[in-house]
Amino acid sequence: MVTYSEEKFSPPERSNLREQAREFLRTSRSAEYYQLKRAGTLQAELERKVETAIRYAENLMVSGEWEVRAWNRAIRLVILESDSD
Repeated sequence: MVTYSEEKFSPPERSNLREQAREFLRTSRSAEYYQLKRAGTLQAELERKVETAIRYAENLMVSGEWEVRAWNRAIRLVILESDSD
């Protein structure tokens, strides 16, 4: 028998989103990462990505998307710069 957790979904913490964005840039776009770091604009770029992801997820939820799916799509599209399904 399969049982499902009744825990309520919690959106990702800003710090987790920021770390995902940092790690993505560092490993997948290293030249851009180091350029932003040298210029002193890395934190601002990470915050921009976090804000954009949050707004995107919120807009999806307002339009009727389930919370978990909205967050997954926002992270995949904005933070990980990958096509959404």
